[in-house]
Formats: sequence, C-alpha cells, structure tokens
Amino acid sequence: MEGACLGLRSGVVDHACSSHIIEHFTNPALHVAELARVLAPGGTAYVITPNAPADFENPFHVYLFEPEHLRSLLKLFFTDVEVLGLEGDGELHADFAQRRASGERLLRLDVLKLRHRLPRRLYVWAYEHLLPLVYRVLGRKATGIGSGLDASHLFLTRSIETSTPVLFAVARGPRPPVGTS
Repeated sequence: MEGACLGLRSGVVDHACSSHIIEHFTNPALHVAELARVLAPGGTAYVITPNAPADFENPFHVYLFEPEHLRSLLKLFFTDVEVLGLEGDGELHADFAQRRASGERLLRLDVLKLRHRLPRRLYVWAYEHLLPLVYRVLGRKATGIGSGLDASHLFLTRSIETSTPVLFAVARGPRPPVGTS
C-alpha cells in the first residue's frame, strides 16, 4: 500500500509497524498522520528508521532523523512517544564499518562528485542498476549478504549514540485529526 494513503478504514488497527519506510518520504508527516489515522484510540505504532548520523549515503533516503527530530514529529500525532536505539554489538559495528569503508572507497571514484550534480532520478537509476553490478564484481561478502549477522547481534537501548545504527520509536495514543473531536 501507499504509506501516505493506507487502504484501511480509520481506527481499525491496534498495532502498526513502519520499518524503514519513513526515511523515503519527502514529507514524512503524511506517513505518520496515516499511521495515526488507521490506529484504534489505544493503538500503538512502531517506527523503525536509520539514525541520521550513522546512516551511509543512500539516494533512497530523502529524510533522515535524529532521535529528537523523530520524537518531535511523532508527538504531533501521538500522545505518548518513546524513541529508543536499536544498537548492535561489536561484530555488527565491525561489519558496518567494513561496508562503510568499502562504500567510501567506491564513492572516491566519483572525484568530481557527479552523483550530486545529476538529476535525482538519474542518480537513483544509476544506484539501482550499477551498484548491483559493482557488488557482483566485488563478491557477495562486500554486500553484507550472508555476513552471519542476525537478531542476536542487536539490542534496544535508551542510550542513543551517533553510531547507533537504527532508531526504534514506540508511539501510543493516536491524536484525533485536527478539526475532529
């Protein structure tokens, strides 16, 4: 479904999960408003998104969040919001560091920073079509596929650092839309 126009009636869902979606919206408030709309009065939304300082360049991520920014947006539509970090152990951070270093080596090939001068649609097209070819040349290990990382390498924390990879927000009590009671 379209994340800013869910095909559900208002107030019919007890729980909604938005996992790695909100960062793709140019206006993420539309998505959050829609989550609040479909939730029952006591409903809960779970929003999972990259932590802006820890995110690596990705042309599909058009709106990145830091913890306070995410909390502020969610508070517009929910009465109770908690933002936690989805943190990783040393092995996960080592894997991310290796993939980041590999990506930065690739980006250094773009010495003129052409990717930032291209129309966005062309940059996204190149990313979609050329990056898989590069990964094939580099081998499966360079993509992170089959790295052996799983849920056992992750944990929730209240202490969010700039290196914390992911934000995990729990938003309860959807507010009624403005103009309704």
